[in-house]
Amino acid sequence: MRAYNHLGLIHIQSAEAQKALALFNKALQIDPKHADTHVNLGATYMGLNRVDLSISFFEAALKLNPGIAEAHTNLGVGLLKKGKMNRAIVHFKRAVQLEPANVTARLNLDRATTMQRQIEDNIARLNRAVTITPQDPTIHSDLADLYSAVDNRPAAIQSLNRAMTLDPTSDVLLSKLGTLYLSGEQYQEALNLFKRHLDQDPSFSLPYYNMARWHAKQGQNPEALAWLEKALQRGYSNWEELESNPDLKSMRKTKEYTQLMEGRGQ
Repeated sequence: MRAYNHLGLIHIQSAEAQKALALFNKALQIDPKHADTHVNLGATYMGLNRVDLSISFFEAALKLNPGIAEAHTNLGVGLLKKGKMNRAIVHFKRAVQLEPANVTARLNLDRATTMQRQIEDNIARLNRAVTITPQDPTIHSDLADLYSAVDNRPAAIQSLNRAMTLDPTSDVLLSKLGTLYLSGEQYQEALNLFKRHLDQDPSFSLPYYNMARWHAKQGQNPEALAWLEKALQRGYSNWEELESNPDLKSMRKTKEYTQLMEGRGQ
């Protein structure tokens, strides 16, 4: 297992990411609870800009060993890329606590706190804009995105609901609000919006994909696979999303998922 990790790191230095991934995965098969292997996989996927997948490996590494400063730093970087400011700052702070001389963690912590202040300033600016132009759904939607970035789900949901009252047929708003409900395990609210989206535009692939997520998150894999197949038939092709979204984790482990994805070019 150590040999596979060592050889994988050599391939990383030679910019041979796919060879490195193959070796790291072999190491993981030998010892699925080896935290450093998860870190190596996360770092490799981050280098390939597969951010969601890299985050899942860093989170797995920290569940096995919460004292790895490198994993905290890299997870913070991934979360920052996804706009999850508050969670990123938590991990940067933890990395600095574990390794006070970690320059990378300190620089990222400074960067994230600066961005956090900018987001808070933008939230205040958009709230002022809402009082001036309360009938503009875009302002409410943008405000929701900023609230999501600082992990304020209730405020994000409130802003999106206001946007929906102003633009009730928006594909973007229906999917965004449904996804926000799903992330908070508010399943009925999410389902209502996904079904509404589906009824509104049955030729669009996204609501079928969202229905697949809804079922998979609750472990209903046969139903999830059926909805995913419908999404693929209608042109859904975000392969990175399929391979990294944590809602689909249980479904991805099934042989039916592997068979469905064969030859899809992901």
